[in-house]
Amino acid sequence: MSSPGATPQELRPLLADYRTTVQKAWSPDTAHINGEAGSPAGQCGVTSAWLQQQLKTDHDLDTDYIHGSVWLESKRLTDDHCWLQVNDIILDLTGDQYGLNEVVCGYWRDLIPVYLGRPGNPPVNRLRLLEAAL
Repeated sequence: MSSPGATPQELRPLLADYRTTVQKAWSPDTAHINGEAGSPAGQCGVTSAWLQQQLKTDHDLDTDYIHGSVWLESKRLTDDHCWLQVNDIILDLTGDQYGLNEVVCGYWRDLIPVYLGRPGNPPVNRLRLLEAAL
């Protein structure tokens, strides 16, 4: 497969496939706090770290691992969320833990909700557990 362009329209189908794959490996051990098997709750950090590796390996696509807050209108949904960014595109495979879409993919300026964050550190130990379950 050729490398995808960096537009939401080209990335969205890839992300849906990755979501289907990674969801099978979600467990309480891979969750940040209080996770359940198959649930996105607490899986944002490990899922973003895994997705970052997959996009680089499979498509030579460089992304930034981001940690921050998510806002819906004037309501803060969380201060402790992780996602990826490629240029000005948000990539989030666990938005449904906050009532959003399973796959959030769009230009940050066009998205509702609003994602605000800065580069963070992926959870290496939980990433190893996730990879082992795949």
